[in-house]
Amino acid sequence: IWIKIFIRDPVYQRELFHLGGVKILSQNLRSVTRDYLNFEDEVMGIEVLKVMTNIFQKLCVEPSQRLWLIAYNVPHSLVLLLCARDLSVLNCALYALIDLA
Repeated sequence: IWIKIFIRDPVYQRELFHLGGVKILSQNLRSVTRDYLNFEDEVMGIEVLKVMTNIFQKLCVEPSQRLWLIAYNVPHSLVLLLCARDLSVLNCALYALIDLA
């Protein structure tokens, strides 16, 4: 959750991209999405998915960063979350996809 505080600052966002942190976050999003959709770790998965989709939504603000998010296949995980059973996860995924467009 500490990353949500840092992600608001554009300097930290650039560093996160530069150090490969966004690639790792996108891999984690893919993994948590898969587990959530397979009914594994649903309670914890919901909270993690809400936080992660909010992080990606904030990263979409800068147009140049959107290209990286697309390259890391973030939209694929977000689209899969459109069939989320939890409304808050669905809402977060929709907002992230809208900002990514």
